[in-house]
Amino acid sequence: EYLPAEYQPVFESFIAEWISRRVTLRWKERDERGGVGLTPVKRKANVGSQLTRKEDEARELEEDIVTFIETYLMNAVYKMKNRNPQTEEQRRALRHFPDRPGAHLDMVNPTLEFVKFICKVIMLDKKHKARFQLLKRDLLRQLSITEFSPQAQYRSPCLSFVVSEVVCNNCAATRDIDLCRDHFTVVDAANVLRWKCPRCEIPYDSAVIEDQLVDVVNHNIMQYQIQDLKCEKCMQVKASNLHRLCECSGSFVPATLTKDTLRNTLNTMTSIAKSFQLRELQETTSRAFQLL
Repeated sequence: EYLPAEYQPVFESFIAEWISRRVTLRWKERDERGGVGLTPVKRKANVGSQLTRKEDEARELEEDIVTFIETYLMNAVYKMKNRNPQTEEQRRALRHFPDRPGAHLDMVNPTLEFVKFICKVIMLDKKHKARFQLLKRDLLRQLSITEFSPQAQYRSPCLSFVVSEVVCNNCAATRDIDLCRDHFTVVDAANVLRWKCPRCEIPYDSAVIEDQLVDVVNHNIMQYQIQDLKCEKCMQVKASNLHRLCECSGSFVPATLTKDTLRNTLNTMTSIAKSFQLRELQETTSRAFQLL
């Protein structure tokens, strides 16, 4: 969802084919065990050749899956790299990343992001992780990027903020909502994106959620301002308001809530406010940024 629209079908078709092949392999392994959840039975000596043949078939199928991944991705990245749009509109479409709730990365190279996303998924297969690491290196090499460069490292494109126990006014169902990643959303008559209840599909009261988020911002600002300071060297709490440095010559830093942590929280709130058009929350975060 965070890739340009032209890249999403390639990503989805690859994942679907990969999962289908993995499921086929698991079914074969299940049949060899004799059923679901059964442990392998110790074979007699006279069936050794039959067992070896089945193991060879399983290894061949496993190798076919890995070969499919390598061939598919090498060809796909090569085509993406050499894609030549004819008009300026097509060029913008290829480089337009969707403005999703919680998006916080400055992504400019869609092919590079495709490689990082797809490699993150296939490396969930721990059995072939080392081989897929080499595949990632070869894919990045096509883009003239080294595998250890900062831009080649995967970072989640979406922030996260969970509100606990949100109650639906229609059916009284209660659940926790990740405001940035929740897929149960709907666009209302005013063309405003809103969260909805997965049971009755009625939108939640956005004003109630917004009030909770405003309280979170105000609480974080108050906590940041009234917290103790501690020495970054000896970790002792600052006892005097007049001393600029600790007795050990260390500088004083916030004891609990750092400025970077607070800024990340405010960035998350700003992204939520813009995506769901929460004006009061947006004004509150704007004032909070001025205090930093």
